[in-house]
Amino acid sequence: MSKSPQKSHAKDGSASGAKGKSRIAAAIFGMSKMSFSVAVSKAGKGSKSAPTAAPAASKAIRNSAPVSVAASTPAPSPSPDAPFNSKSSTVAVPNTMTAVLDIFSMDTTKIKLVIPLPKSDAIREIVLLGPVLDKELYRALLNQFLYELASKDILSVDLLQGLVKLVEHAPPFYLLADLPIKILRAIRRHFKDSSQQETSTIIHLTIAISKVLVIMVDGGAKDLNRAEEHEPLLEILSKLKKHTDPLVRYQVEYAYRALQLIPDDETLGHRLTRSGLGLIGGLMTTSGVIQLDFGGVAEGLPEVIKNGRELIEILKKHFGPDEQNTWFIAVRRAEAMVNEGRLVDFNRFICETDCCQDPFFQWRICLILGTMAVDPAWDTITRRRAIILLGKMFDSNSGSTKHRDVRRWILALLHDISKSPKTEPSLGADDDVIRQQALNLVLELEGLGDDRAFALHHPEIIHCRSKTSSDLLRDDCNTLELDLVLDRLRYQRREIFSKHAVYIYPMSKPNLQASDESHNPLHDCVHQFLEGKGLVMLILGDSGAGKSTFNARLEQDLWKTYKVGDPIPLFIDLKAVRNLDQNLIQQHLDSLNMFSEYHIKKLRSREFILICDGYDESQSRSNLYTVNQFNKPNQWKAKMVVSCRTQYLAPGYRAYFAPQLDTVTNLDLSPTKVDLFVEAVILPFKLSQIKEYITQYTAYSDTSNSKLRWTTEQYMERLKKIDHIMDLIKNPFMLRMVLEILPTMAPTTTQITRVQLYDRFVDLHYENELDRLIKQQGKMLPDRLATFKEMEELDFVELGIEFSKRLADAIFKEGNGVNSVEYGIADSKSWKRDFFGPDPNSQLLRESSQIICRTRTSDTQEKTRGRNNSAGNKSTFGFSHLSILEYFYALSIYDPREGTPELVSSDSPSPLAAASSSLVDHPLGRRSLISEPAVLQFLADRVRHMAKFKAHLHAVVQLSKTDTSANCAAANAITILIRGGEQFNGADLKGIRIPGADLSYSDFDSAQMQGADLRNTILRNAWLHRADLSNSLMEGVTFGEFPYLKEKGPVQCCAFSPNGAYLAVGLDNGEIVVYDTSTWTKALFPRHIAEATGATHLDKAEYTTSGNVDRTVHLLDKHTGVHVTSLSGHTSRVDSVAFSPSGHQIASGSCDKTVRLWDAQTGALVTSLSAHTDRVRSVAFSPSGHQIASGSDDGTVRLWDARTGALVTCLGGHTHVVSSMSFSPSGHQIASGSHGNTVRLWEAQTGALITCLSGHTSWVRSVAFSPSGHQVASGSIDNTVRLWNAQTGALVTSLSGHTDYVNYVAFSPSGHQIASGSRDNTVRLWDAQIGAPVASLSGHTSSVNFVAFSPRSHQIASGSYDGTVRLWDAQTGALVTSLSGHTSHVYSVAFSPNTRRIASGGRDETVRLWDAQTGALVTSLSGHTHEVKSVTFSPSGHQIVTGSADKTVRLWDAQSGALITSLRGHTNLVLSVAFSPSGHQIASGSSDNTVRLWDAQSGALVTSLRGHTNLVFSVAFSPSGHQIASGSSDNTVRLWDAQSGALVTSLRGHTNLVFSVAFSPSGHQIVSGSYDKTVRLCDTQTGGLVTSMSGHTNSVYSVVFSPSGRQIASGSNDGTVRLWDARTGHCQFILDVYQGSVLALAWKANLDDLYLAVGSGDKSVRMWHVIEDDTDVKMRLKWRSAPYTLELSQVFIQDVQSLSEMNRRLLKQRGAKDQL
Repeated sequence: MSKSPQKSHAKDGSASGAKGKSRIAAAIFGMSKMSFSVAVSKAGKGSKSAPTAAPAASKAIRNSAPVSVAASTPAPSPSPDAPFNSKSSTVAVPNTMTAVLDIFSMDTTKIKLVIPLPKSDAIREIVLLGPVLDKELYRALLNQFLYELASKDILSVDLLQGLVKLVEHAPPFYLLADLPIKILRAIRRHFKDSSQQETSTIIHLTIAISKVLVIMVDGGAKDLNRAEEHEPLLEILSKLKKHTDPLVRYQVEYAYRALQLIPDDETLGHRLTRSGLGLIGGLMTTSGVIQLDFGGVAEGLPEVIKNGRELIEILKKHFGPDEQNTWFIAVRRAEAMVNEGRLVDFNRFICETDCCQDPFFQWRICLILGTMAVDPAWDTITRRRAIILLGKMFDSNSGSTKHRDVRRWILALLHDISKSPKTEPSLGADDDVIRQQALNLVLELEGLGDDRAFALHHPEIIHCRSKTSSDLLRDDCNTLELDLVLDRLRYQRREIFSKHAVYIYPMSKPNLQASDESHNPLHDCVHQFLEGKGLVMLILGDSGAGKSTFNARLEQDLWKTYKVGDPIPLFIDLKAVRNLDQNLIQQHLDSLNMFSEYHIKKLRSREFILICDGYDESQSRSNLYTVNQFNKPNQWKAKMVVSCRTQYLAPGYRAYFAPQLDTVTNLDLSPTKVDLFVEAVILPFKLSQIKEYITQYTAYSDTSNSKLRWTTEQYMERLKKIDHIMDLIKNPFMLRMVLEILPTMAPTTTQITRVQLYDRFVDLHYENELDRLIKQQGKMLPDRLATFKEMEELDFVELGIEFSKRLADAIFKEGNGVNSVEYGIADSKSWKRDFFGPDPNSQLLRESSQIICRTRTSDTQEKTRGRNNSAGNKSTFGFSHLSILEYFYALSIYDPREGTPELVSSDSPSPLAAASSSLVDHPLGRRSLISEPAVLQFLADRVRHMAKFKAHLHAVVQLSKTDTSANCAAANAITILIRGGEQFNGADLKGIRIPGADLSYSDFDSAQMQGADLRNTILRNAWLHRADLSNSLMEGVTFGEFPYLKEKGPVQCCAFSPNGAYLAVGLDNGEIVVYDTSTWTKALFPRHIAEATGATHLDKAEYTTSGNVDRTVHLLDKHTGVHVTSLSGHTSRVDSVAFSPSGHQIASGSCDKTVRLWDAQTGALVTSLSAHTDRVRSVAFSPSGHQIASGSDDGTVRLWDARTGALVTCLGGHTHVVSSMSFSPSGHQIASGSHGNTVRLWEAQTGALITCLSGHTSWVRSVAFSPSGHQVASGSIDNTVRLWNAQTGALVTSLSGHTDYVNYVAFSPSGHQIASGSRDNTVRLWDAQIGAPVASLSGHTSSVNFVAFSPRSHQIASGSYDGTVRLWDAQTGALVTSLSGHTSHVYSVAFSPNTRRIASGGRDETVRLWDAQTGALVTSLSGHTHEVKSVTFSPSGHQIVTGSADKTVRLWDAQSGALITSLRGHTNLVLSVAFSPSGHQIASGSSDNTVRLWDAQSGALVTSLRGHTNLVFSVAFSPSGHQIASGSSDNTVRLWDAQSGALVTSLRGHTNLVFSVAFSPSGHQIVSGSYDKTVRLCDTQTGGLVTSMSGHTNSVYSVVFSPSGRQIASGSNDGTVRLWDARTGHCQFILDVYQGSVLALAWKANLDDLYLAVGSGDKSVRMWHVIEDDTDVKMRLKWRSAPYTLELSQVFIQDVQSLSEMNRRLLKQRGAKDQL
């Protein structure tokens, strides 16, 4: 619009116009601080004089005087949901709103004074400004419009259009119920005889009527007065139906159909009387509220029905079978699809709907397409496609007389488009393209025949080009417009969940390590985070857990409660963002196409809540919070909620999300880092949630097939009949999938896997698509029909699946697996064209597949912001869910529908001959799959259930021996096989090439791998016992562990140099060893007389020091180890030494009660600090080097001036020994730990006590500050590590897990982790942010005294009394997640009678059942309240009996795991249980010295066998059941009569405790194992000794006969299993692979194979294959349970190539051999 009137007004010297303009802008956007009282009167309902109220309202507003001025408190905005009070009300209205109504008042003089604009321009301005008015003023404005329209005899088209626009865009509840009726009355006044009115006027009036009627339909209008409203309007429309102009007839027909959908107030009797239609006609009477889906066309429209199908059903129900309404209903559905952006659905619908050939339907669709073509809100590609579609519709109607008017209408629309005006200068380039395309098409179509366009330009096309922003506000009100734009965004985003009717709020736990029982609603956790001072929240969950759905709903909830000034919620799909590392917020705001540069600049001062969805799909490995510099000065202020799939987490993953405190400078935050980062893990659905979801699903199911409509009860009953399906449907995505396919599955189906569910789901999807297309084929356009027919003949379902497979493969090949593909004009020659281009085959398949389309920022919109996008306008495509993409990619590797692609030639003379070229191009061989865990999971499922696929993968692995092109495929193949549970024990793998394979947790016991290419393979926790790796290539192999450093005696302490180049180790034999960490070579230093209790090494100094009980401090050259000098002066043992930060001084503390300060260069004594009254245990320099702190047995901490030696202060308060001290990194605080169970924090400058940290229940052994200084960690002999807030002294968390004293604690340099060393022989890693355990590092065989991180946090060194320093990889330490194995010692194992199951009982109070063939965990039985000491099956296998330290014997159902009964009577621990061979009795042995017999059926106590004088460790029934044997700590084995309970005999010979007894299969012999390290075999008849077997070096805990009786197996505390010849007592085999005691053994025979199950103190259950030949016996691993450990004993590594020296040392330490 022209600005010249404004300019001329300014030249007149009047400033009132400009000032008025500013006041209007400020008032409209709520910036004025002045409130005024305004009375808005409202006429009664149905009053014909109501419009006269408008001038009064306007006058009241203009003439009102201010009643208050609130400079600091603007008037609050009314709630949009608040009901309107029909009575006169007083509301707050800004003074300058007077100008708004003055524009439309009758006072034309005042109009010129306020805003000198033409009336038509003023109308357009106010329409643009209207949505920001409050409710009362909006209504007054509507009344003003209505008054002028009703009171004028001459129609103002501008006024009419403005009124209709205001009504269309009215916010919720702003419209009074009678307003549309009043508008219709006003419009009727302007209708005259059609012969006396211009056609254009009639069209304007009918368009207005149509829109008002549609609004009434959408609003549920009913009871329209038939006599006064319905019939007069119907009469006008009926006359116009005969108009000579086709466009008038079309428009009138549309209005007529809308009118028919509004029920009138005529009663059934009146209708029957009037129409004479009888009963049938009467039944067509309608009532009720009708809602049509308007899909969010305008902000503020009422809630609408969710889809067109429901719309049609409602209309049929209420209006009867009026077929003439069908095209109108279809048009409304099409309009809704466009308004929702569902263009693919729209395109398909208009071609396939029943009325697609109806001229009225086509007329309206053409109008929709024409409007889209000129609307700049659409991207250029969409606008151009709209024009193309108009051309196709023209072609499809060629030759049809019936559609001649439609063709002319299309030409008229194209003429309008080609001449359409520009809206914004910045959009000129796009507009030119559109106009030229339309013009070219017009010329082309008009040249094809004699059709000519209508002469009339359609008002809706012209109106669509009206401007989109107000000229009144353009110059100086951009800032004030921002809230309006945000309000638009708010309404847009609130509609997200209109189609998500089925939703269950998820539950969550605080972190991965937390128990599932510690759960809370995720919604509550997130809102608690948002209300607190946290900055980043990470939401974790498995694929399909509902993370994206929750995120979208979270944004919707935040927008619902949003108020001006609140943080702005933004849902950001991370995979759709081009560059996540910078300007994340600005990129997203740009993509919304709603914010100008000025808006974005202003938004930098606002706060945001970023809901970042799909971090794992973005392929980013950046910390988004850090790289975007959020909350730093002059940067965006934001909190982040980030979601990520759990499968994609790596050790130390929190570093990718947690903010660093030093990066946060723009917020008022408490200093603790715990507040900054929060985690939540979405929990699987519980049964109650599954049932609730199914209930919602059945209520909202939109299936049209009545056979598939099931009730909740039917679903639940069917689910119960399918094994383990409940484990698969514990997330909403999988549950929804199952609910869709379940009714189509055979009733006999009892088993199904995850990948099979996807198979059926995909099949069903394409079958449904085929059915839909078959039904629609009679209505398809000719070219689309021909395409479909061809595909149907070729098998449409298979073509659809093949299309998705090819697309998934291309996405991984070309797009690195990112489920977001941009396609635009510039991509027309790329691979993308095959899938997203205009080809009709691709288009039909794409539309029928599970692919969604999103539109990105257009080229024009980016240019308006000063950028240039050479790629042009783009649409973004992707599969509907990431798991669908991954499924199809896995399907491209192996598709069971089509069989295995013959990558290995089956008809070749050699089974290893290959079609090598196919492997190079095949998805299996194109890229490594290690980074795609979900794809691997799909393929692993195939391996478990498809022998053909498994054989194929094995063949690929074998193929790599001869074909180097198969390397990548072979690496993937063996990775898949291992994930699928395949074991390679004893396998012939000579010469395989599998570089980069992930062999973690694999089993290669005795495998032949000579000459294999194992470069860069991952062997973390792999089992390589006795594997032959000779001549193999092992460059870059990762074991996840490092070799330990073996020393001559216990290691007291160790420390890394600041740069990590050296590690100093102090031994109790008087030596200090310094290692070069690049080679781990060492130099031995002179031996001291006795214990070195402290050592430190500082790279800046040239020396290392040691303190000893010879009363000296020794100074040694760090490079050569040469003894430089001894620092003599102490008169007693030196306990601690420390270098100053500069390295120029050394401080030492001694039992002589002094602290001495030495010159590090000369060794000269600088000063002796005497004040302590007892032993000085600890010394430390402050970070500045200006102070020294010392802690003593006198209970004090003393601070000394390091330069003068003067005592600064004495910190008194501890009542016991001060054992440890630590300066904070800033030097402002000191932490001290004491044997008084406390930690004290002191002010370093003044010596004032800050706080005393109480909570430990025993001595504090170690304290450490975090690198940030915000936390203190303490370790205690109460077995815990405690984490404290250094500012408040509050306990943050207590870390439990160690089973013995915690000797030392240390923070990693990054502050992300804490390491603790314990007397339980382990090092544990903890997450310092949330206190969760990260890893438990086992390997030491004695107490861990010291732990230290390398400066870069890559390694951890731990020193132990076992004489070793072990080095651990801190980055790849395994995450502590839910493992399937026992979490502590396994005390007992037993086979089921059919040998299919193994039961194990352990220290973790559980009984676990395992599949004996595969090692898979079947179930876990919980109920005991203490250790489960013994477990065995009943002879039938139907029951399990267990004995526990909780003094009970429990009987369980072996199938269901249900507890049958608890047998109580023992007064102490139950250590052993046994079933009689008949199954009628149970025997139990206890620490109460008795053996008790129980009735297995009733649970009654039968008798107690007394005679042992100490604990009964073991009981066993003889094979006949006539005798019971018991072994006791009284050193005897006793035989009892099972019937009478009488003692038969007592077998003596063991010299110590008898832990285990067992009968031979014949019952003639009994074997026993003892603490005396022997196994004894006795004759049960005579009691005589047959033989005694010696060899174990420690206690024998378990003995058992083989099923044949020829062998005896024994397990010992020495960590070995021995096999003995039962006839000769000769040891046949020693299995020496256990790090813990062997506590339990059980045999099973399977045909010719013999197996031994072993339970150990290392928490594992392992199955061994016992292999016998004529001369030898061997044991080979069959399977193992968690926890998994790296096993390298007896690995053969002769001539291994490219093995790093560190890995070679590791192998050698673990028992690898250079020769067999």
